[in-house]
Amino acid sequence: MRFVVAKRLGRRGEGLGNEMLPWAKGWIASQVLNAHLVGPSWGLNRRRYYRNFGTSRLDFLCEDMLLRLPHHEMTEDDYWATGETDFGLAVESWARAKGLGANGSYIVSVAGMWGGYPAIRNARSFLLAKLLSSRDALRNVFQVTAKLAQGKLFAAVHIRTGGDFLSLSEGESARGKFNRRVPGEWYLWVCEALLKHFGDRIEFRFFTDLGGARI
Repeated sequence: MRFVVAKRLGRRGEGLGNEMLPWAKGWIASQVLNAHLVGPSWGLNRRRYYRNFGTSRLDFLCEDMLLRLPHHEMTEDDYWATGETDFGLAVESWARAKGLGANGSYIVSVAGMWGGYPAIRNARSFLLAKLLSSRDALRNVFQVTAKLAQGKLFAAVHIRTGGDFLSLSEGESARGKFNRRVPGEWYLWVCEALLKHFGDRIEFRFFTDLGGARI
């Protein structure tokens, strides 16, 4: 029996966008190694994602138990050492060097946001399926798409107004800064540029933590 543990970020977990990276890595590794995927567990997450994905609040016990057993951890250094960008190819190379073949029982753990989207590109379908099967997701998607004009390009604009994003100080450049809130004027500038190019052939819908709007 083989397990791949996609470790949650931190003790209490993080936001869904961040957690999707180790989740995708775990799924890719489970496919390469023909193993059972465990985690990331949602039971301890402060945002209570166990409600969205219908998991037990005690799911973290399985993840933590497996990680207490002898296991092979694929680290960020291991990933970069393979010379591969695609996480699946990196796992194949790493597992081969470790002697982890198609036979035998072992536990592998993966974690972290390193590698970014290029590493997990091949998990796109997996993540989309998980998101669409979460609580109320399809109904919410229908409520948005059913109101869109037929034949127009649909542009979804996600604006973060709160959370852990910090505002820029007056005159401060956002270049090279991490977790900084993008000024509202930037969104308007991008939308105006798209409107100038597409004219009446484009429709915008704005999504924020304050609600939705249509222009």
